Amino acid sequence: MNKGIIIQARTGSTRLPDKIIIPFYDKKSILELLINRILESKTVSPTKIVIATTIDCRDDCIVSLGEQLGVSVFRGAESDVLERFIMAAQEYKIDKIIRICSDNLFIDLESLKHLYNCLDEPGYDYCSFITSSGVPSIKTHSGFFMEGVTLKTLCRVRDLTVNRIYHEHVTNYIYEHLDEFNCKFIPVCEMIPDVEKYINLRLTTDTELDFVTQNEIYTHLVVNNLEISPQNIFDFLDCRPDIYEVMRELKIQNSK
Repeated sequence: MNKGIIIQARTGSTRLPDKIIIPFYDKKSILELLINRILESKTVSPTKIVIATTIDCRDDCIVSLGEQLGVSVFRGAESDVLERFIMAAQEYKIDKIIRICSDNLFIDLESLKHLYNCLDEPGYDYCSFITSSGVPSIKTHSGFFMEGVTLKTLCRVRDLTVNRIYHEHVTNYIYEHLDEFNCKFIPVCEMIPDVEKYINLRLTTDTELDFVTQNEIYTHLVVNNLEISPQNIFDFLDCRPDIYEVMRELKIQNSK
């Protein structure tokens, strides 16, 4: 079966429009930096990378960026993201999908590699990460993790529900109806041992303040020639409790 990465991306965010395509560092956007991290790491290379964006003309810039970076782009419905993923996977013949959110610049590449390999294990409909309290990583604020799902499973979800919330949020139906699917959940601490010590960690980008704090982290790592890794981010936050406090407040304000 063919595996591939599908990155969910659009410019129409209500809280911070254009957040993934405005300059973030060295005139490059979050989306560009994220894709370059995946390409340069060769963690899951060779593989198909597809940006799944919308048919809205505002997202023409995302199409242009994909062409510039040499990755594939699919355009589909803005609100029915589930259908967009299904059609993108069908268009590019991807049977096993790794879903990445485009505003998660700091994804953990080791977790990506591990999940990529897990998709080769037979029988699983869905593979992802989970906290010690049983919360799927996709519902946390860490921004480190991604999820894997088969195209067949997404088609099942489409057939099982017309509920708008499950079509806007691609995998919610799966982890809210675990008895209907064969799922594998990997404890987050197996991949990043200290991650649950940082209970206020927030590396998803929803607001202008998220953008600013994450720019500080990214700039620090790049300027000091440090790997973009969870441990180096933790070390930075240990030295900058002010930023960690901002994360705590943002996490409260943007609860999932």
